[in-house]
Amino acid sequence: MSKAKILKPNEETLRRRQHEADERARFTNARSIAYIPKIDAFTLLMSSGIQLQIPRGNIEEFSQISKSELGYVELSPGGGAITLETQDLHISLPGLLRDLFGLNVGQRVGGQATSKAKITAARANGARGGRPRSDLVARPPAK
Repeated sequence: MSKAKILKPNEETLRRRQHEADERARFTNARSIAYIPKIDAFTLLMSSGIQLQIPRGNIEEFSQISKSELGYVELSPGGGAITLETQDLHISLPGLLRDLFGLNVGQRVGGQATSKAKITAARANGARGGRPRSDLVARPPAK
């Protein structure tokens, strides 16, 4: 029976991980939120200093809630969620931003065929069976 070895990350790795987490939080956490009935929208001041205005209609969870009740919307203690305690409603800000903008904030969308040539090449490759197998994968012996 072999023993498992537990590896601890070094200081540099821990520092980089913390830096990445701080950067993510900077763009996905908010400092304040306010509902503005006159325009039927929420104003969010993000930790990065960016101010967003989101129409209530773009947040499905708020579509059936009265305007007067929306005045009680708050942020979670860390600023990572919008809460409305009277309705037991909690909306993740990273999730909301992903839904509104179509991708995870700070992440690129890769691997998409964007030109006709790329699309044609991808389809032709797929018709031939896709990517070749790696030599690292065990294969059955040839007959």
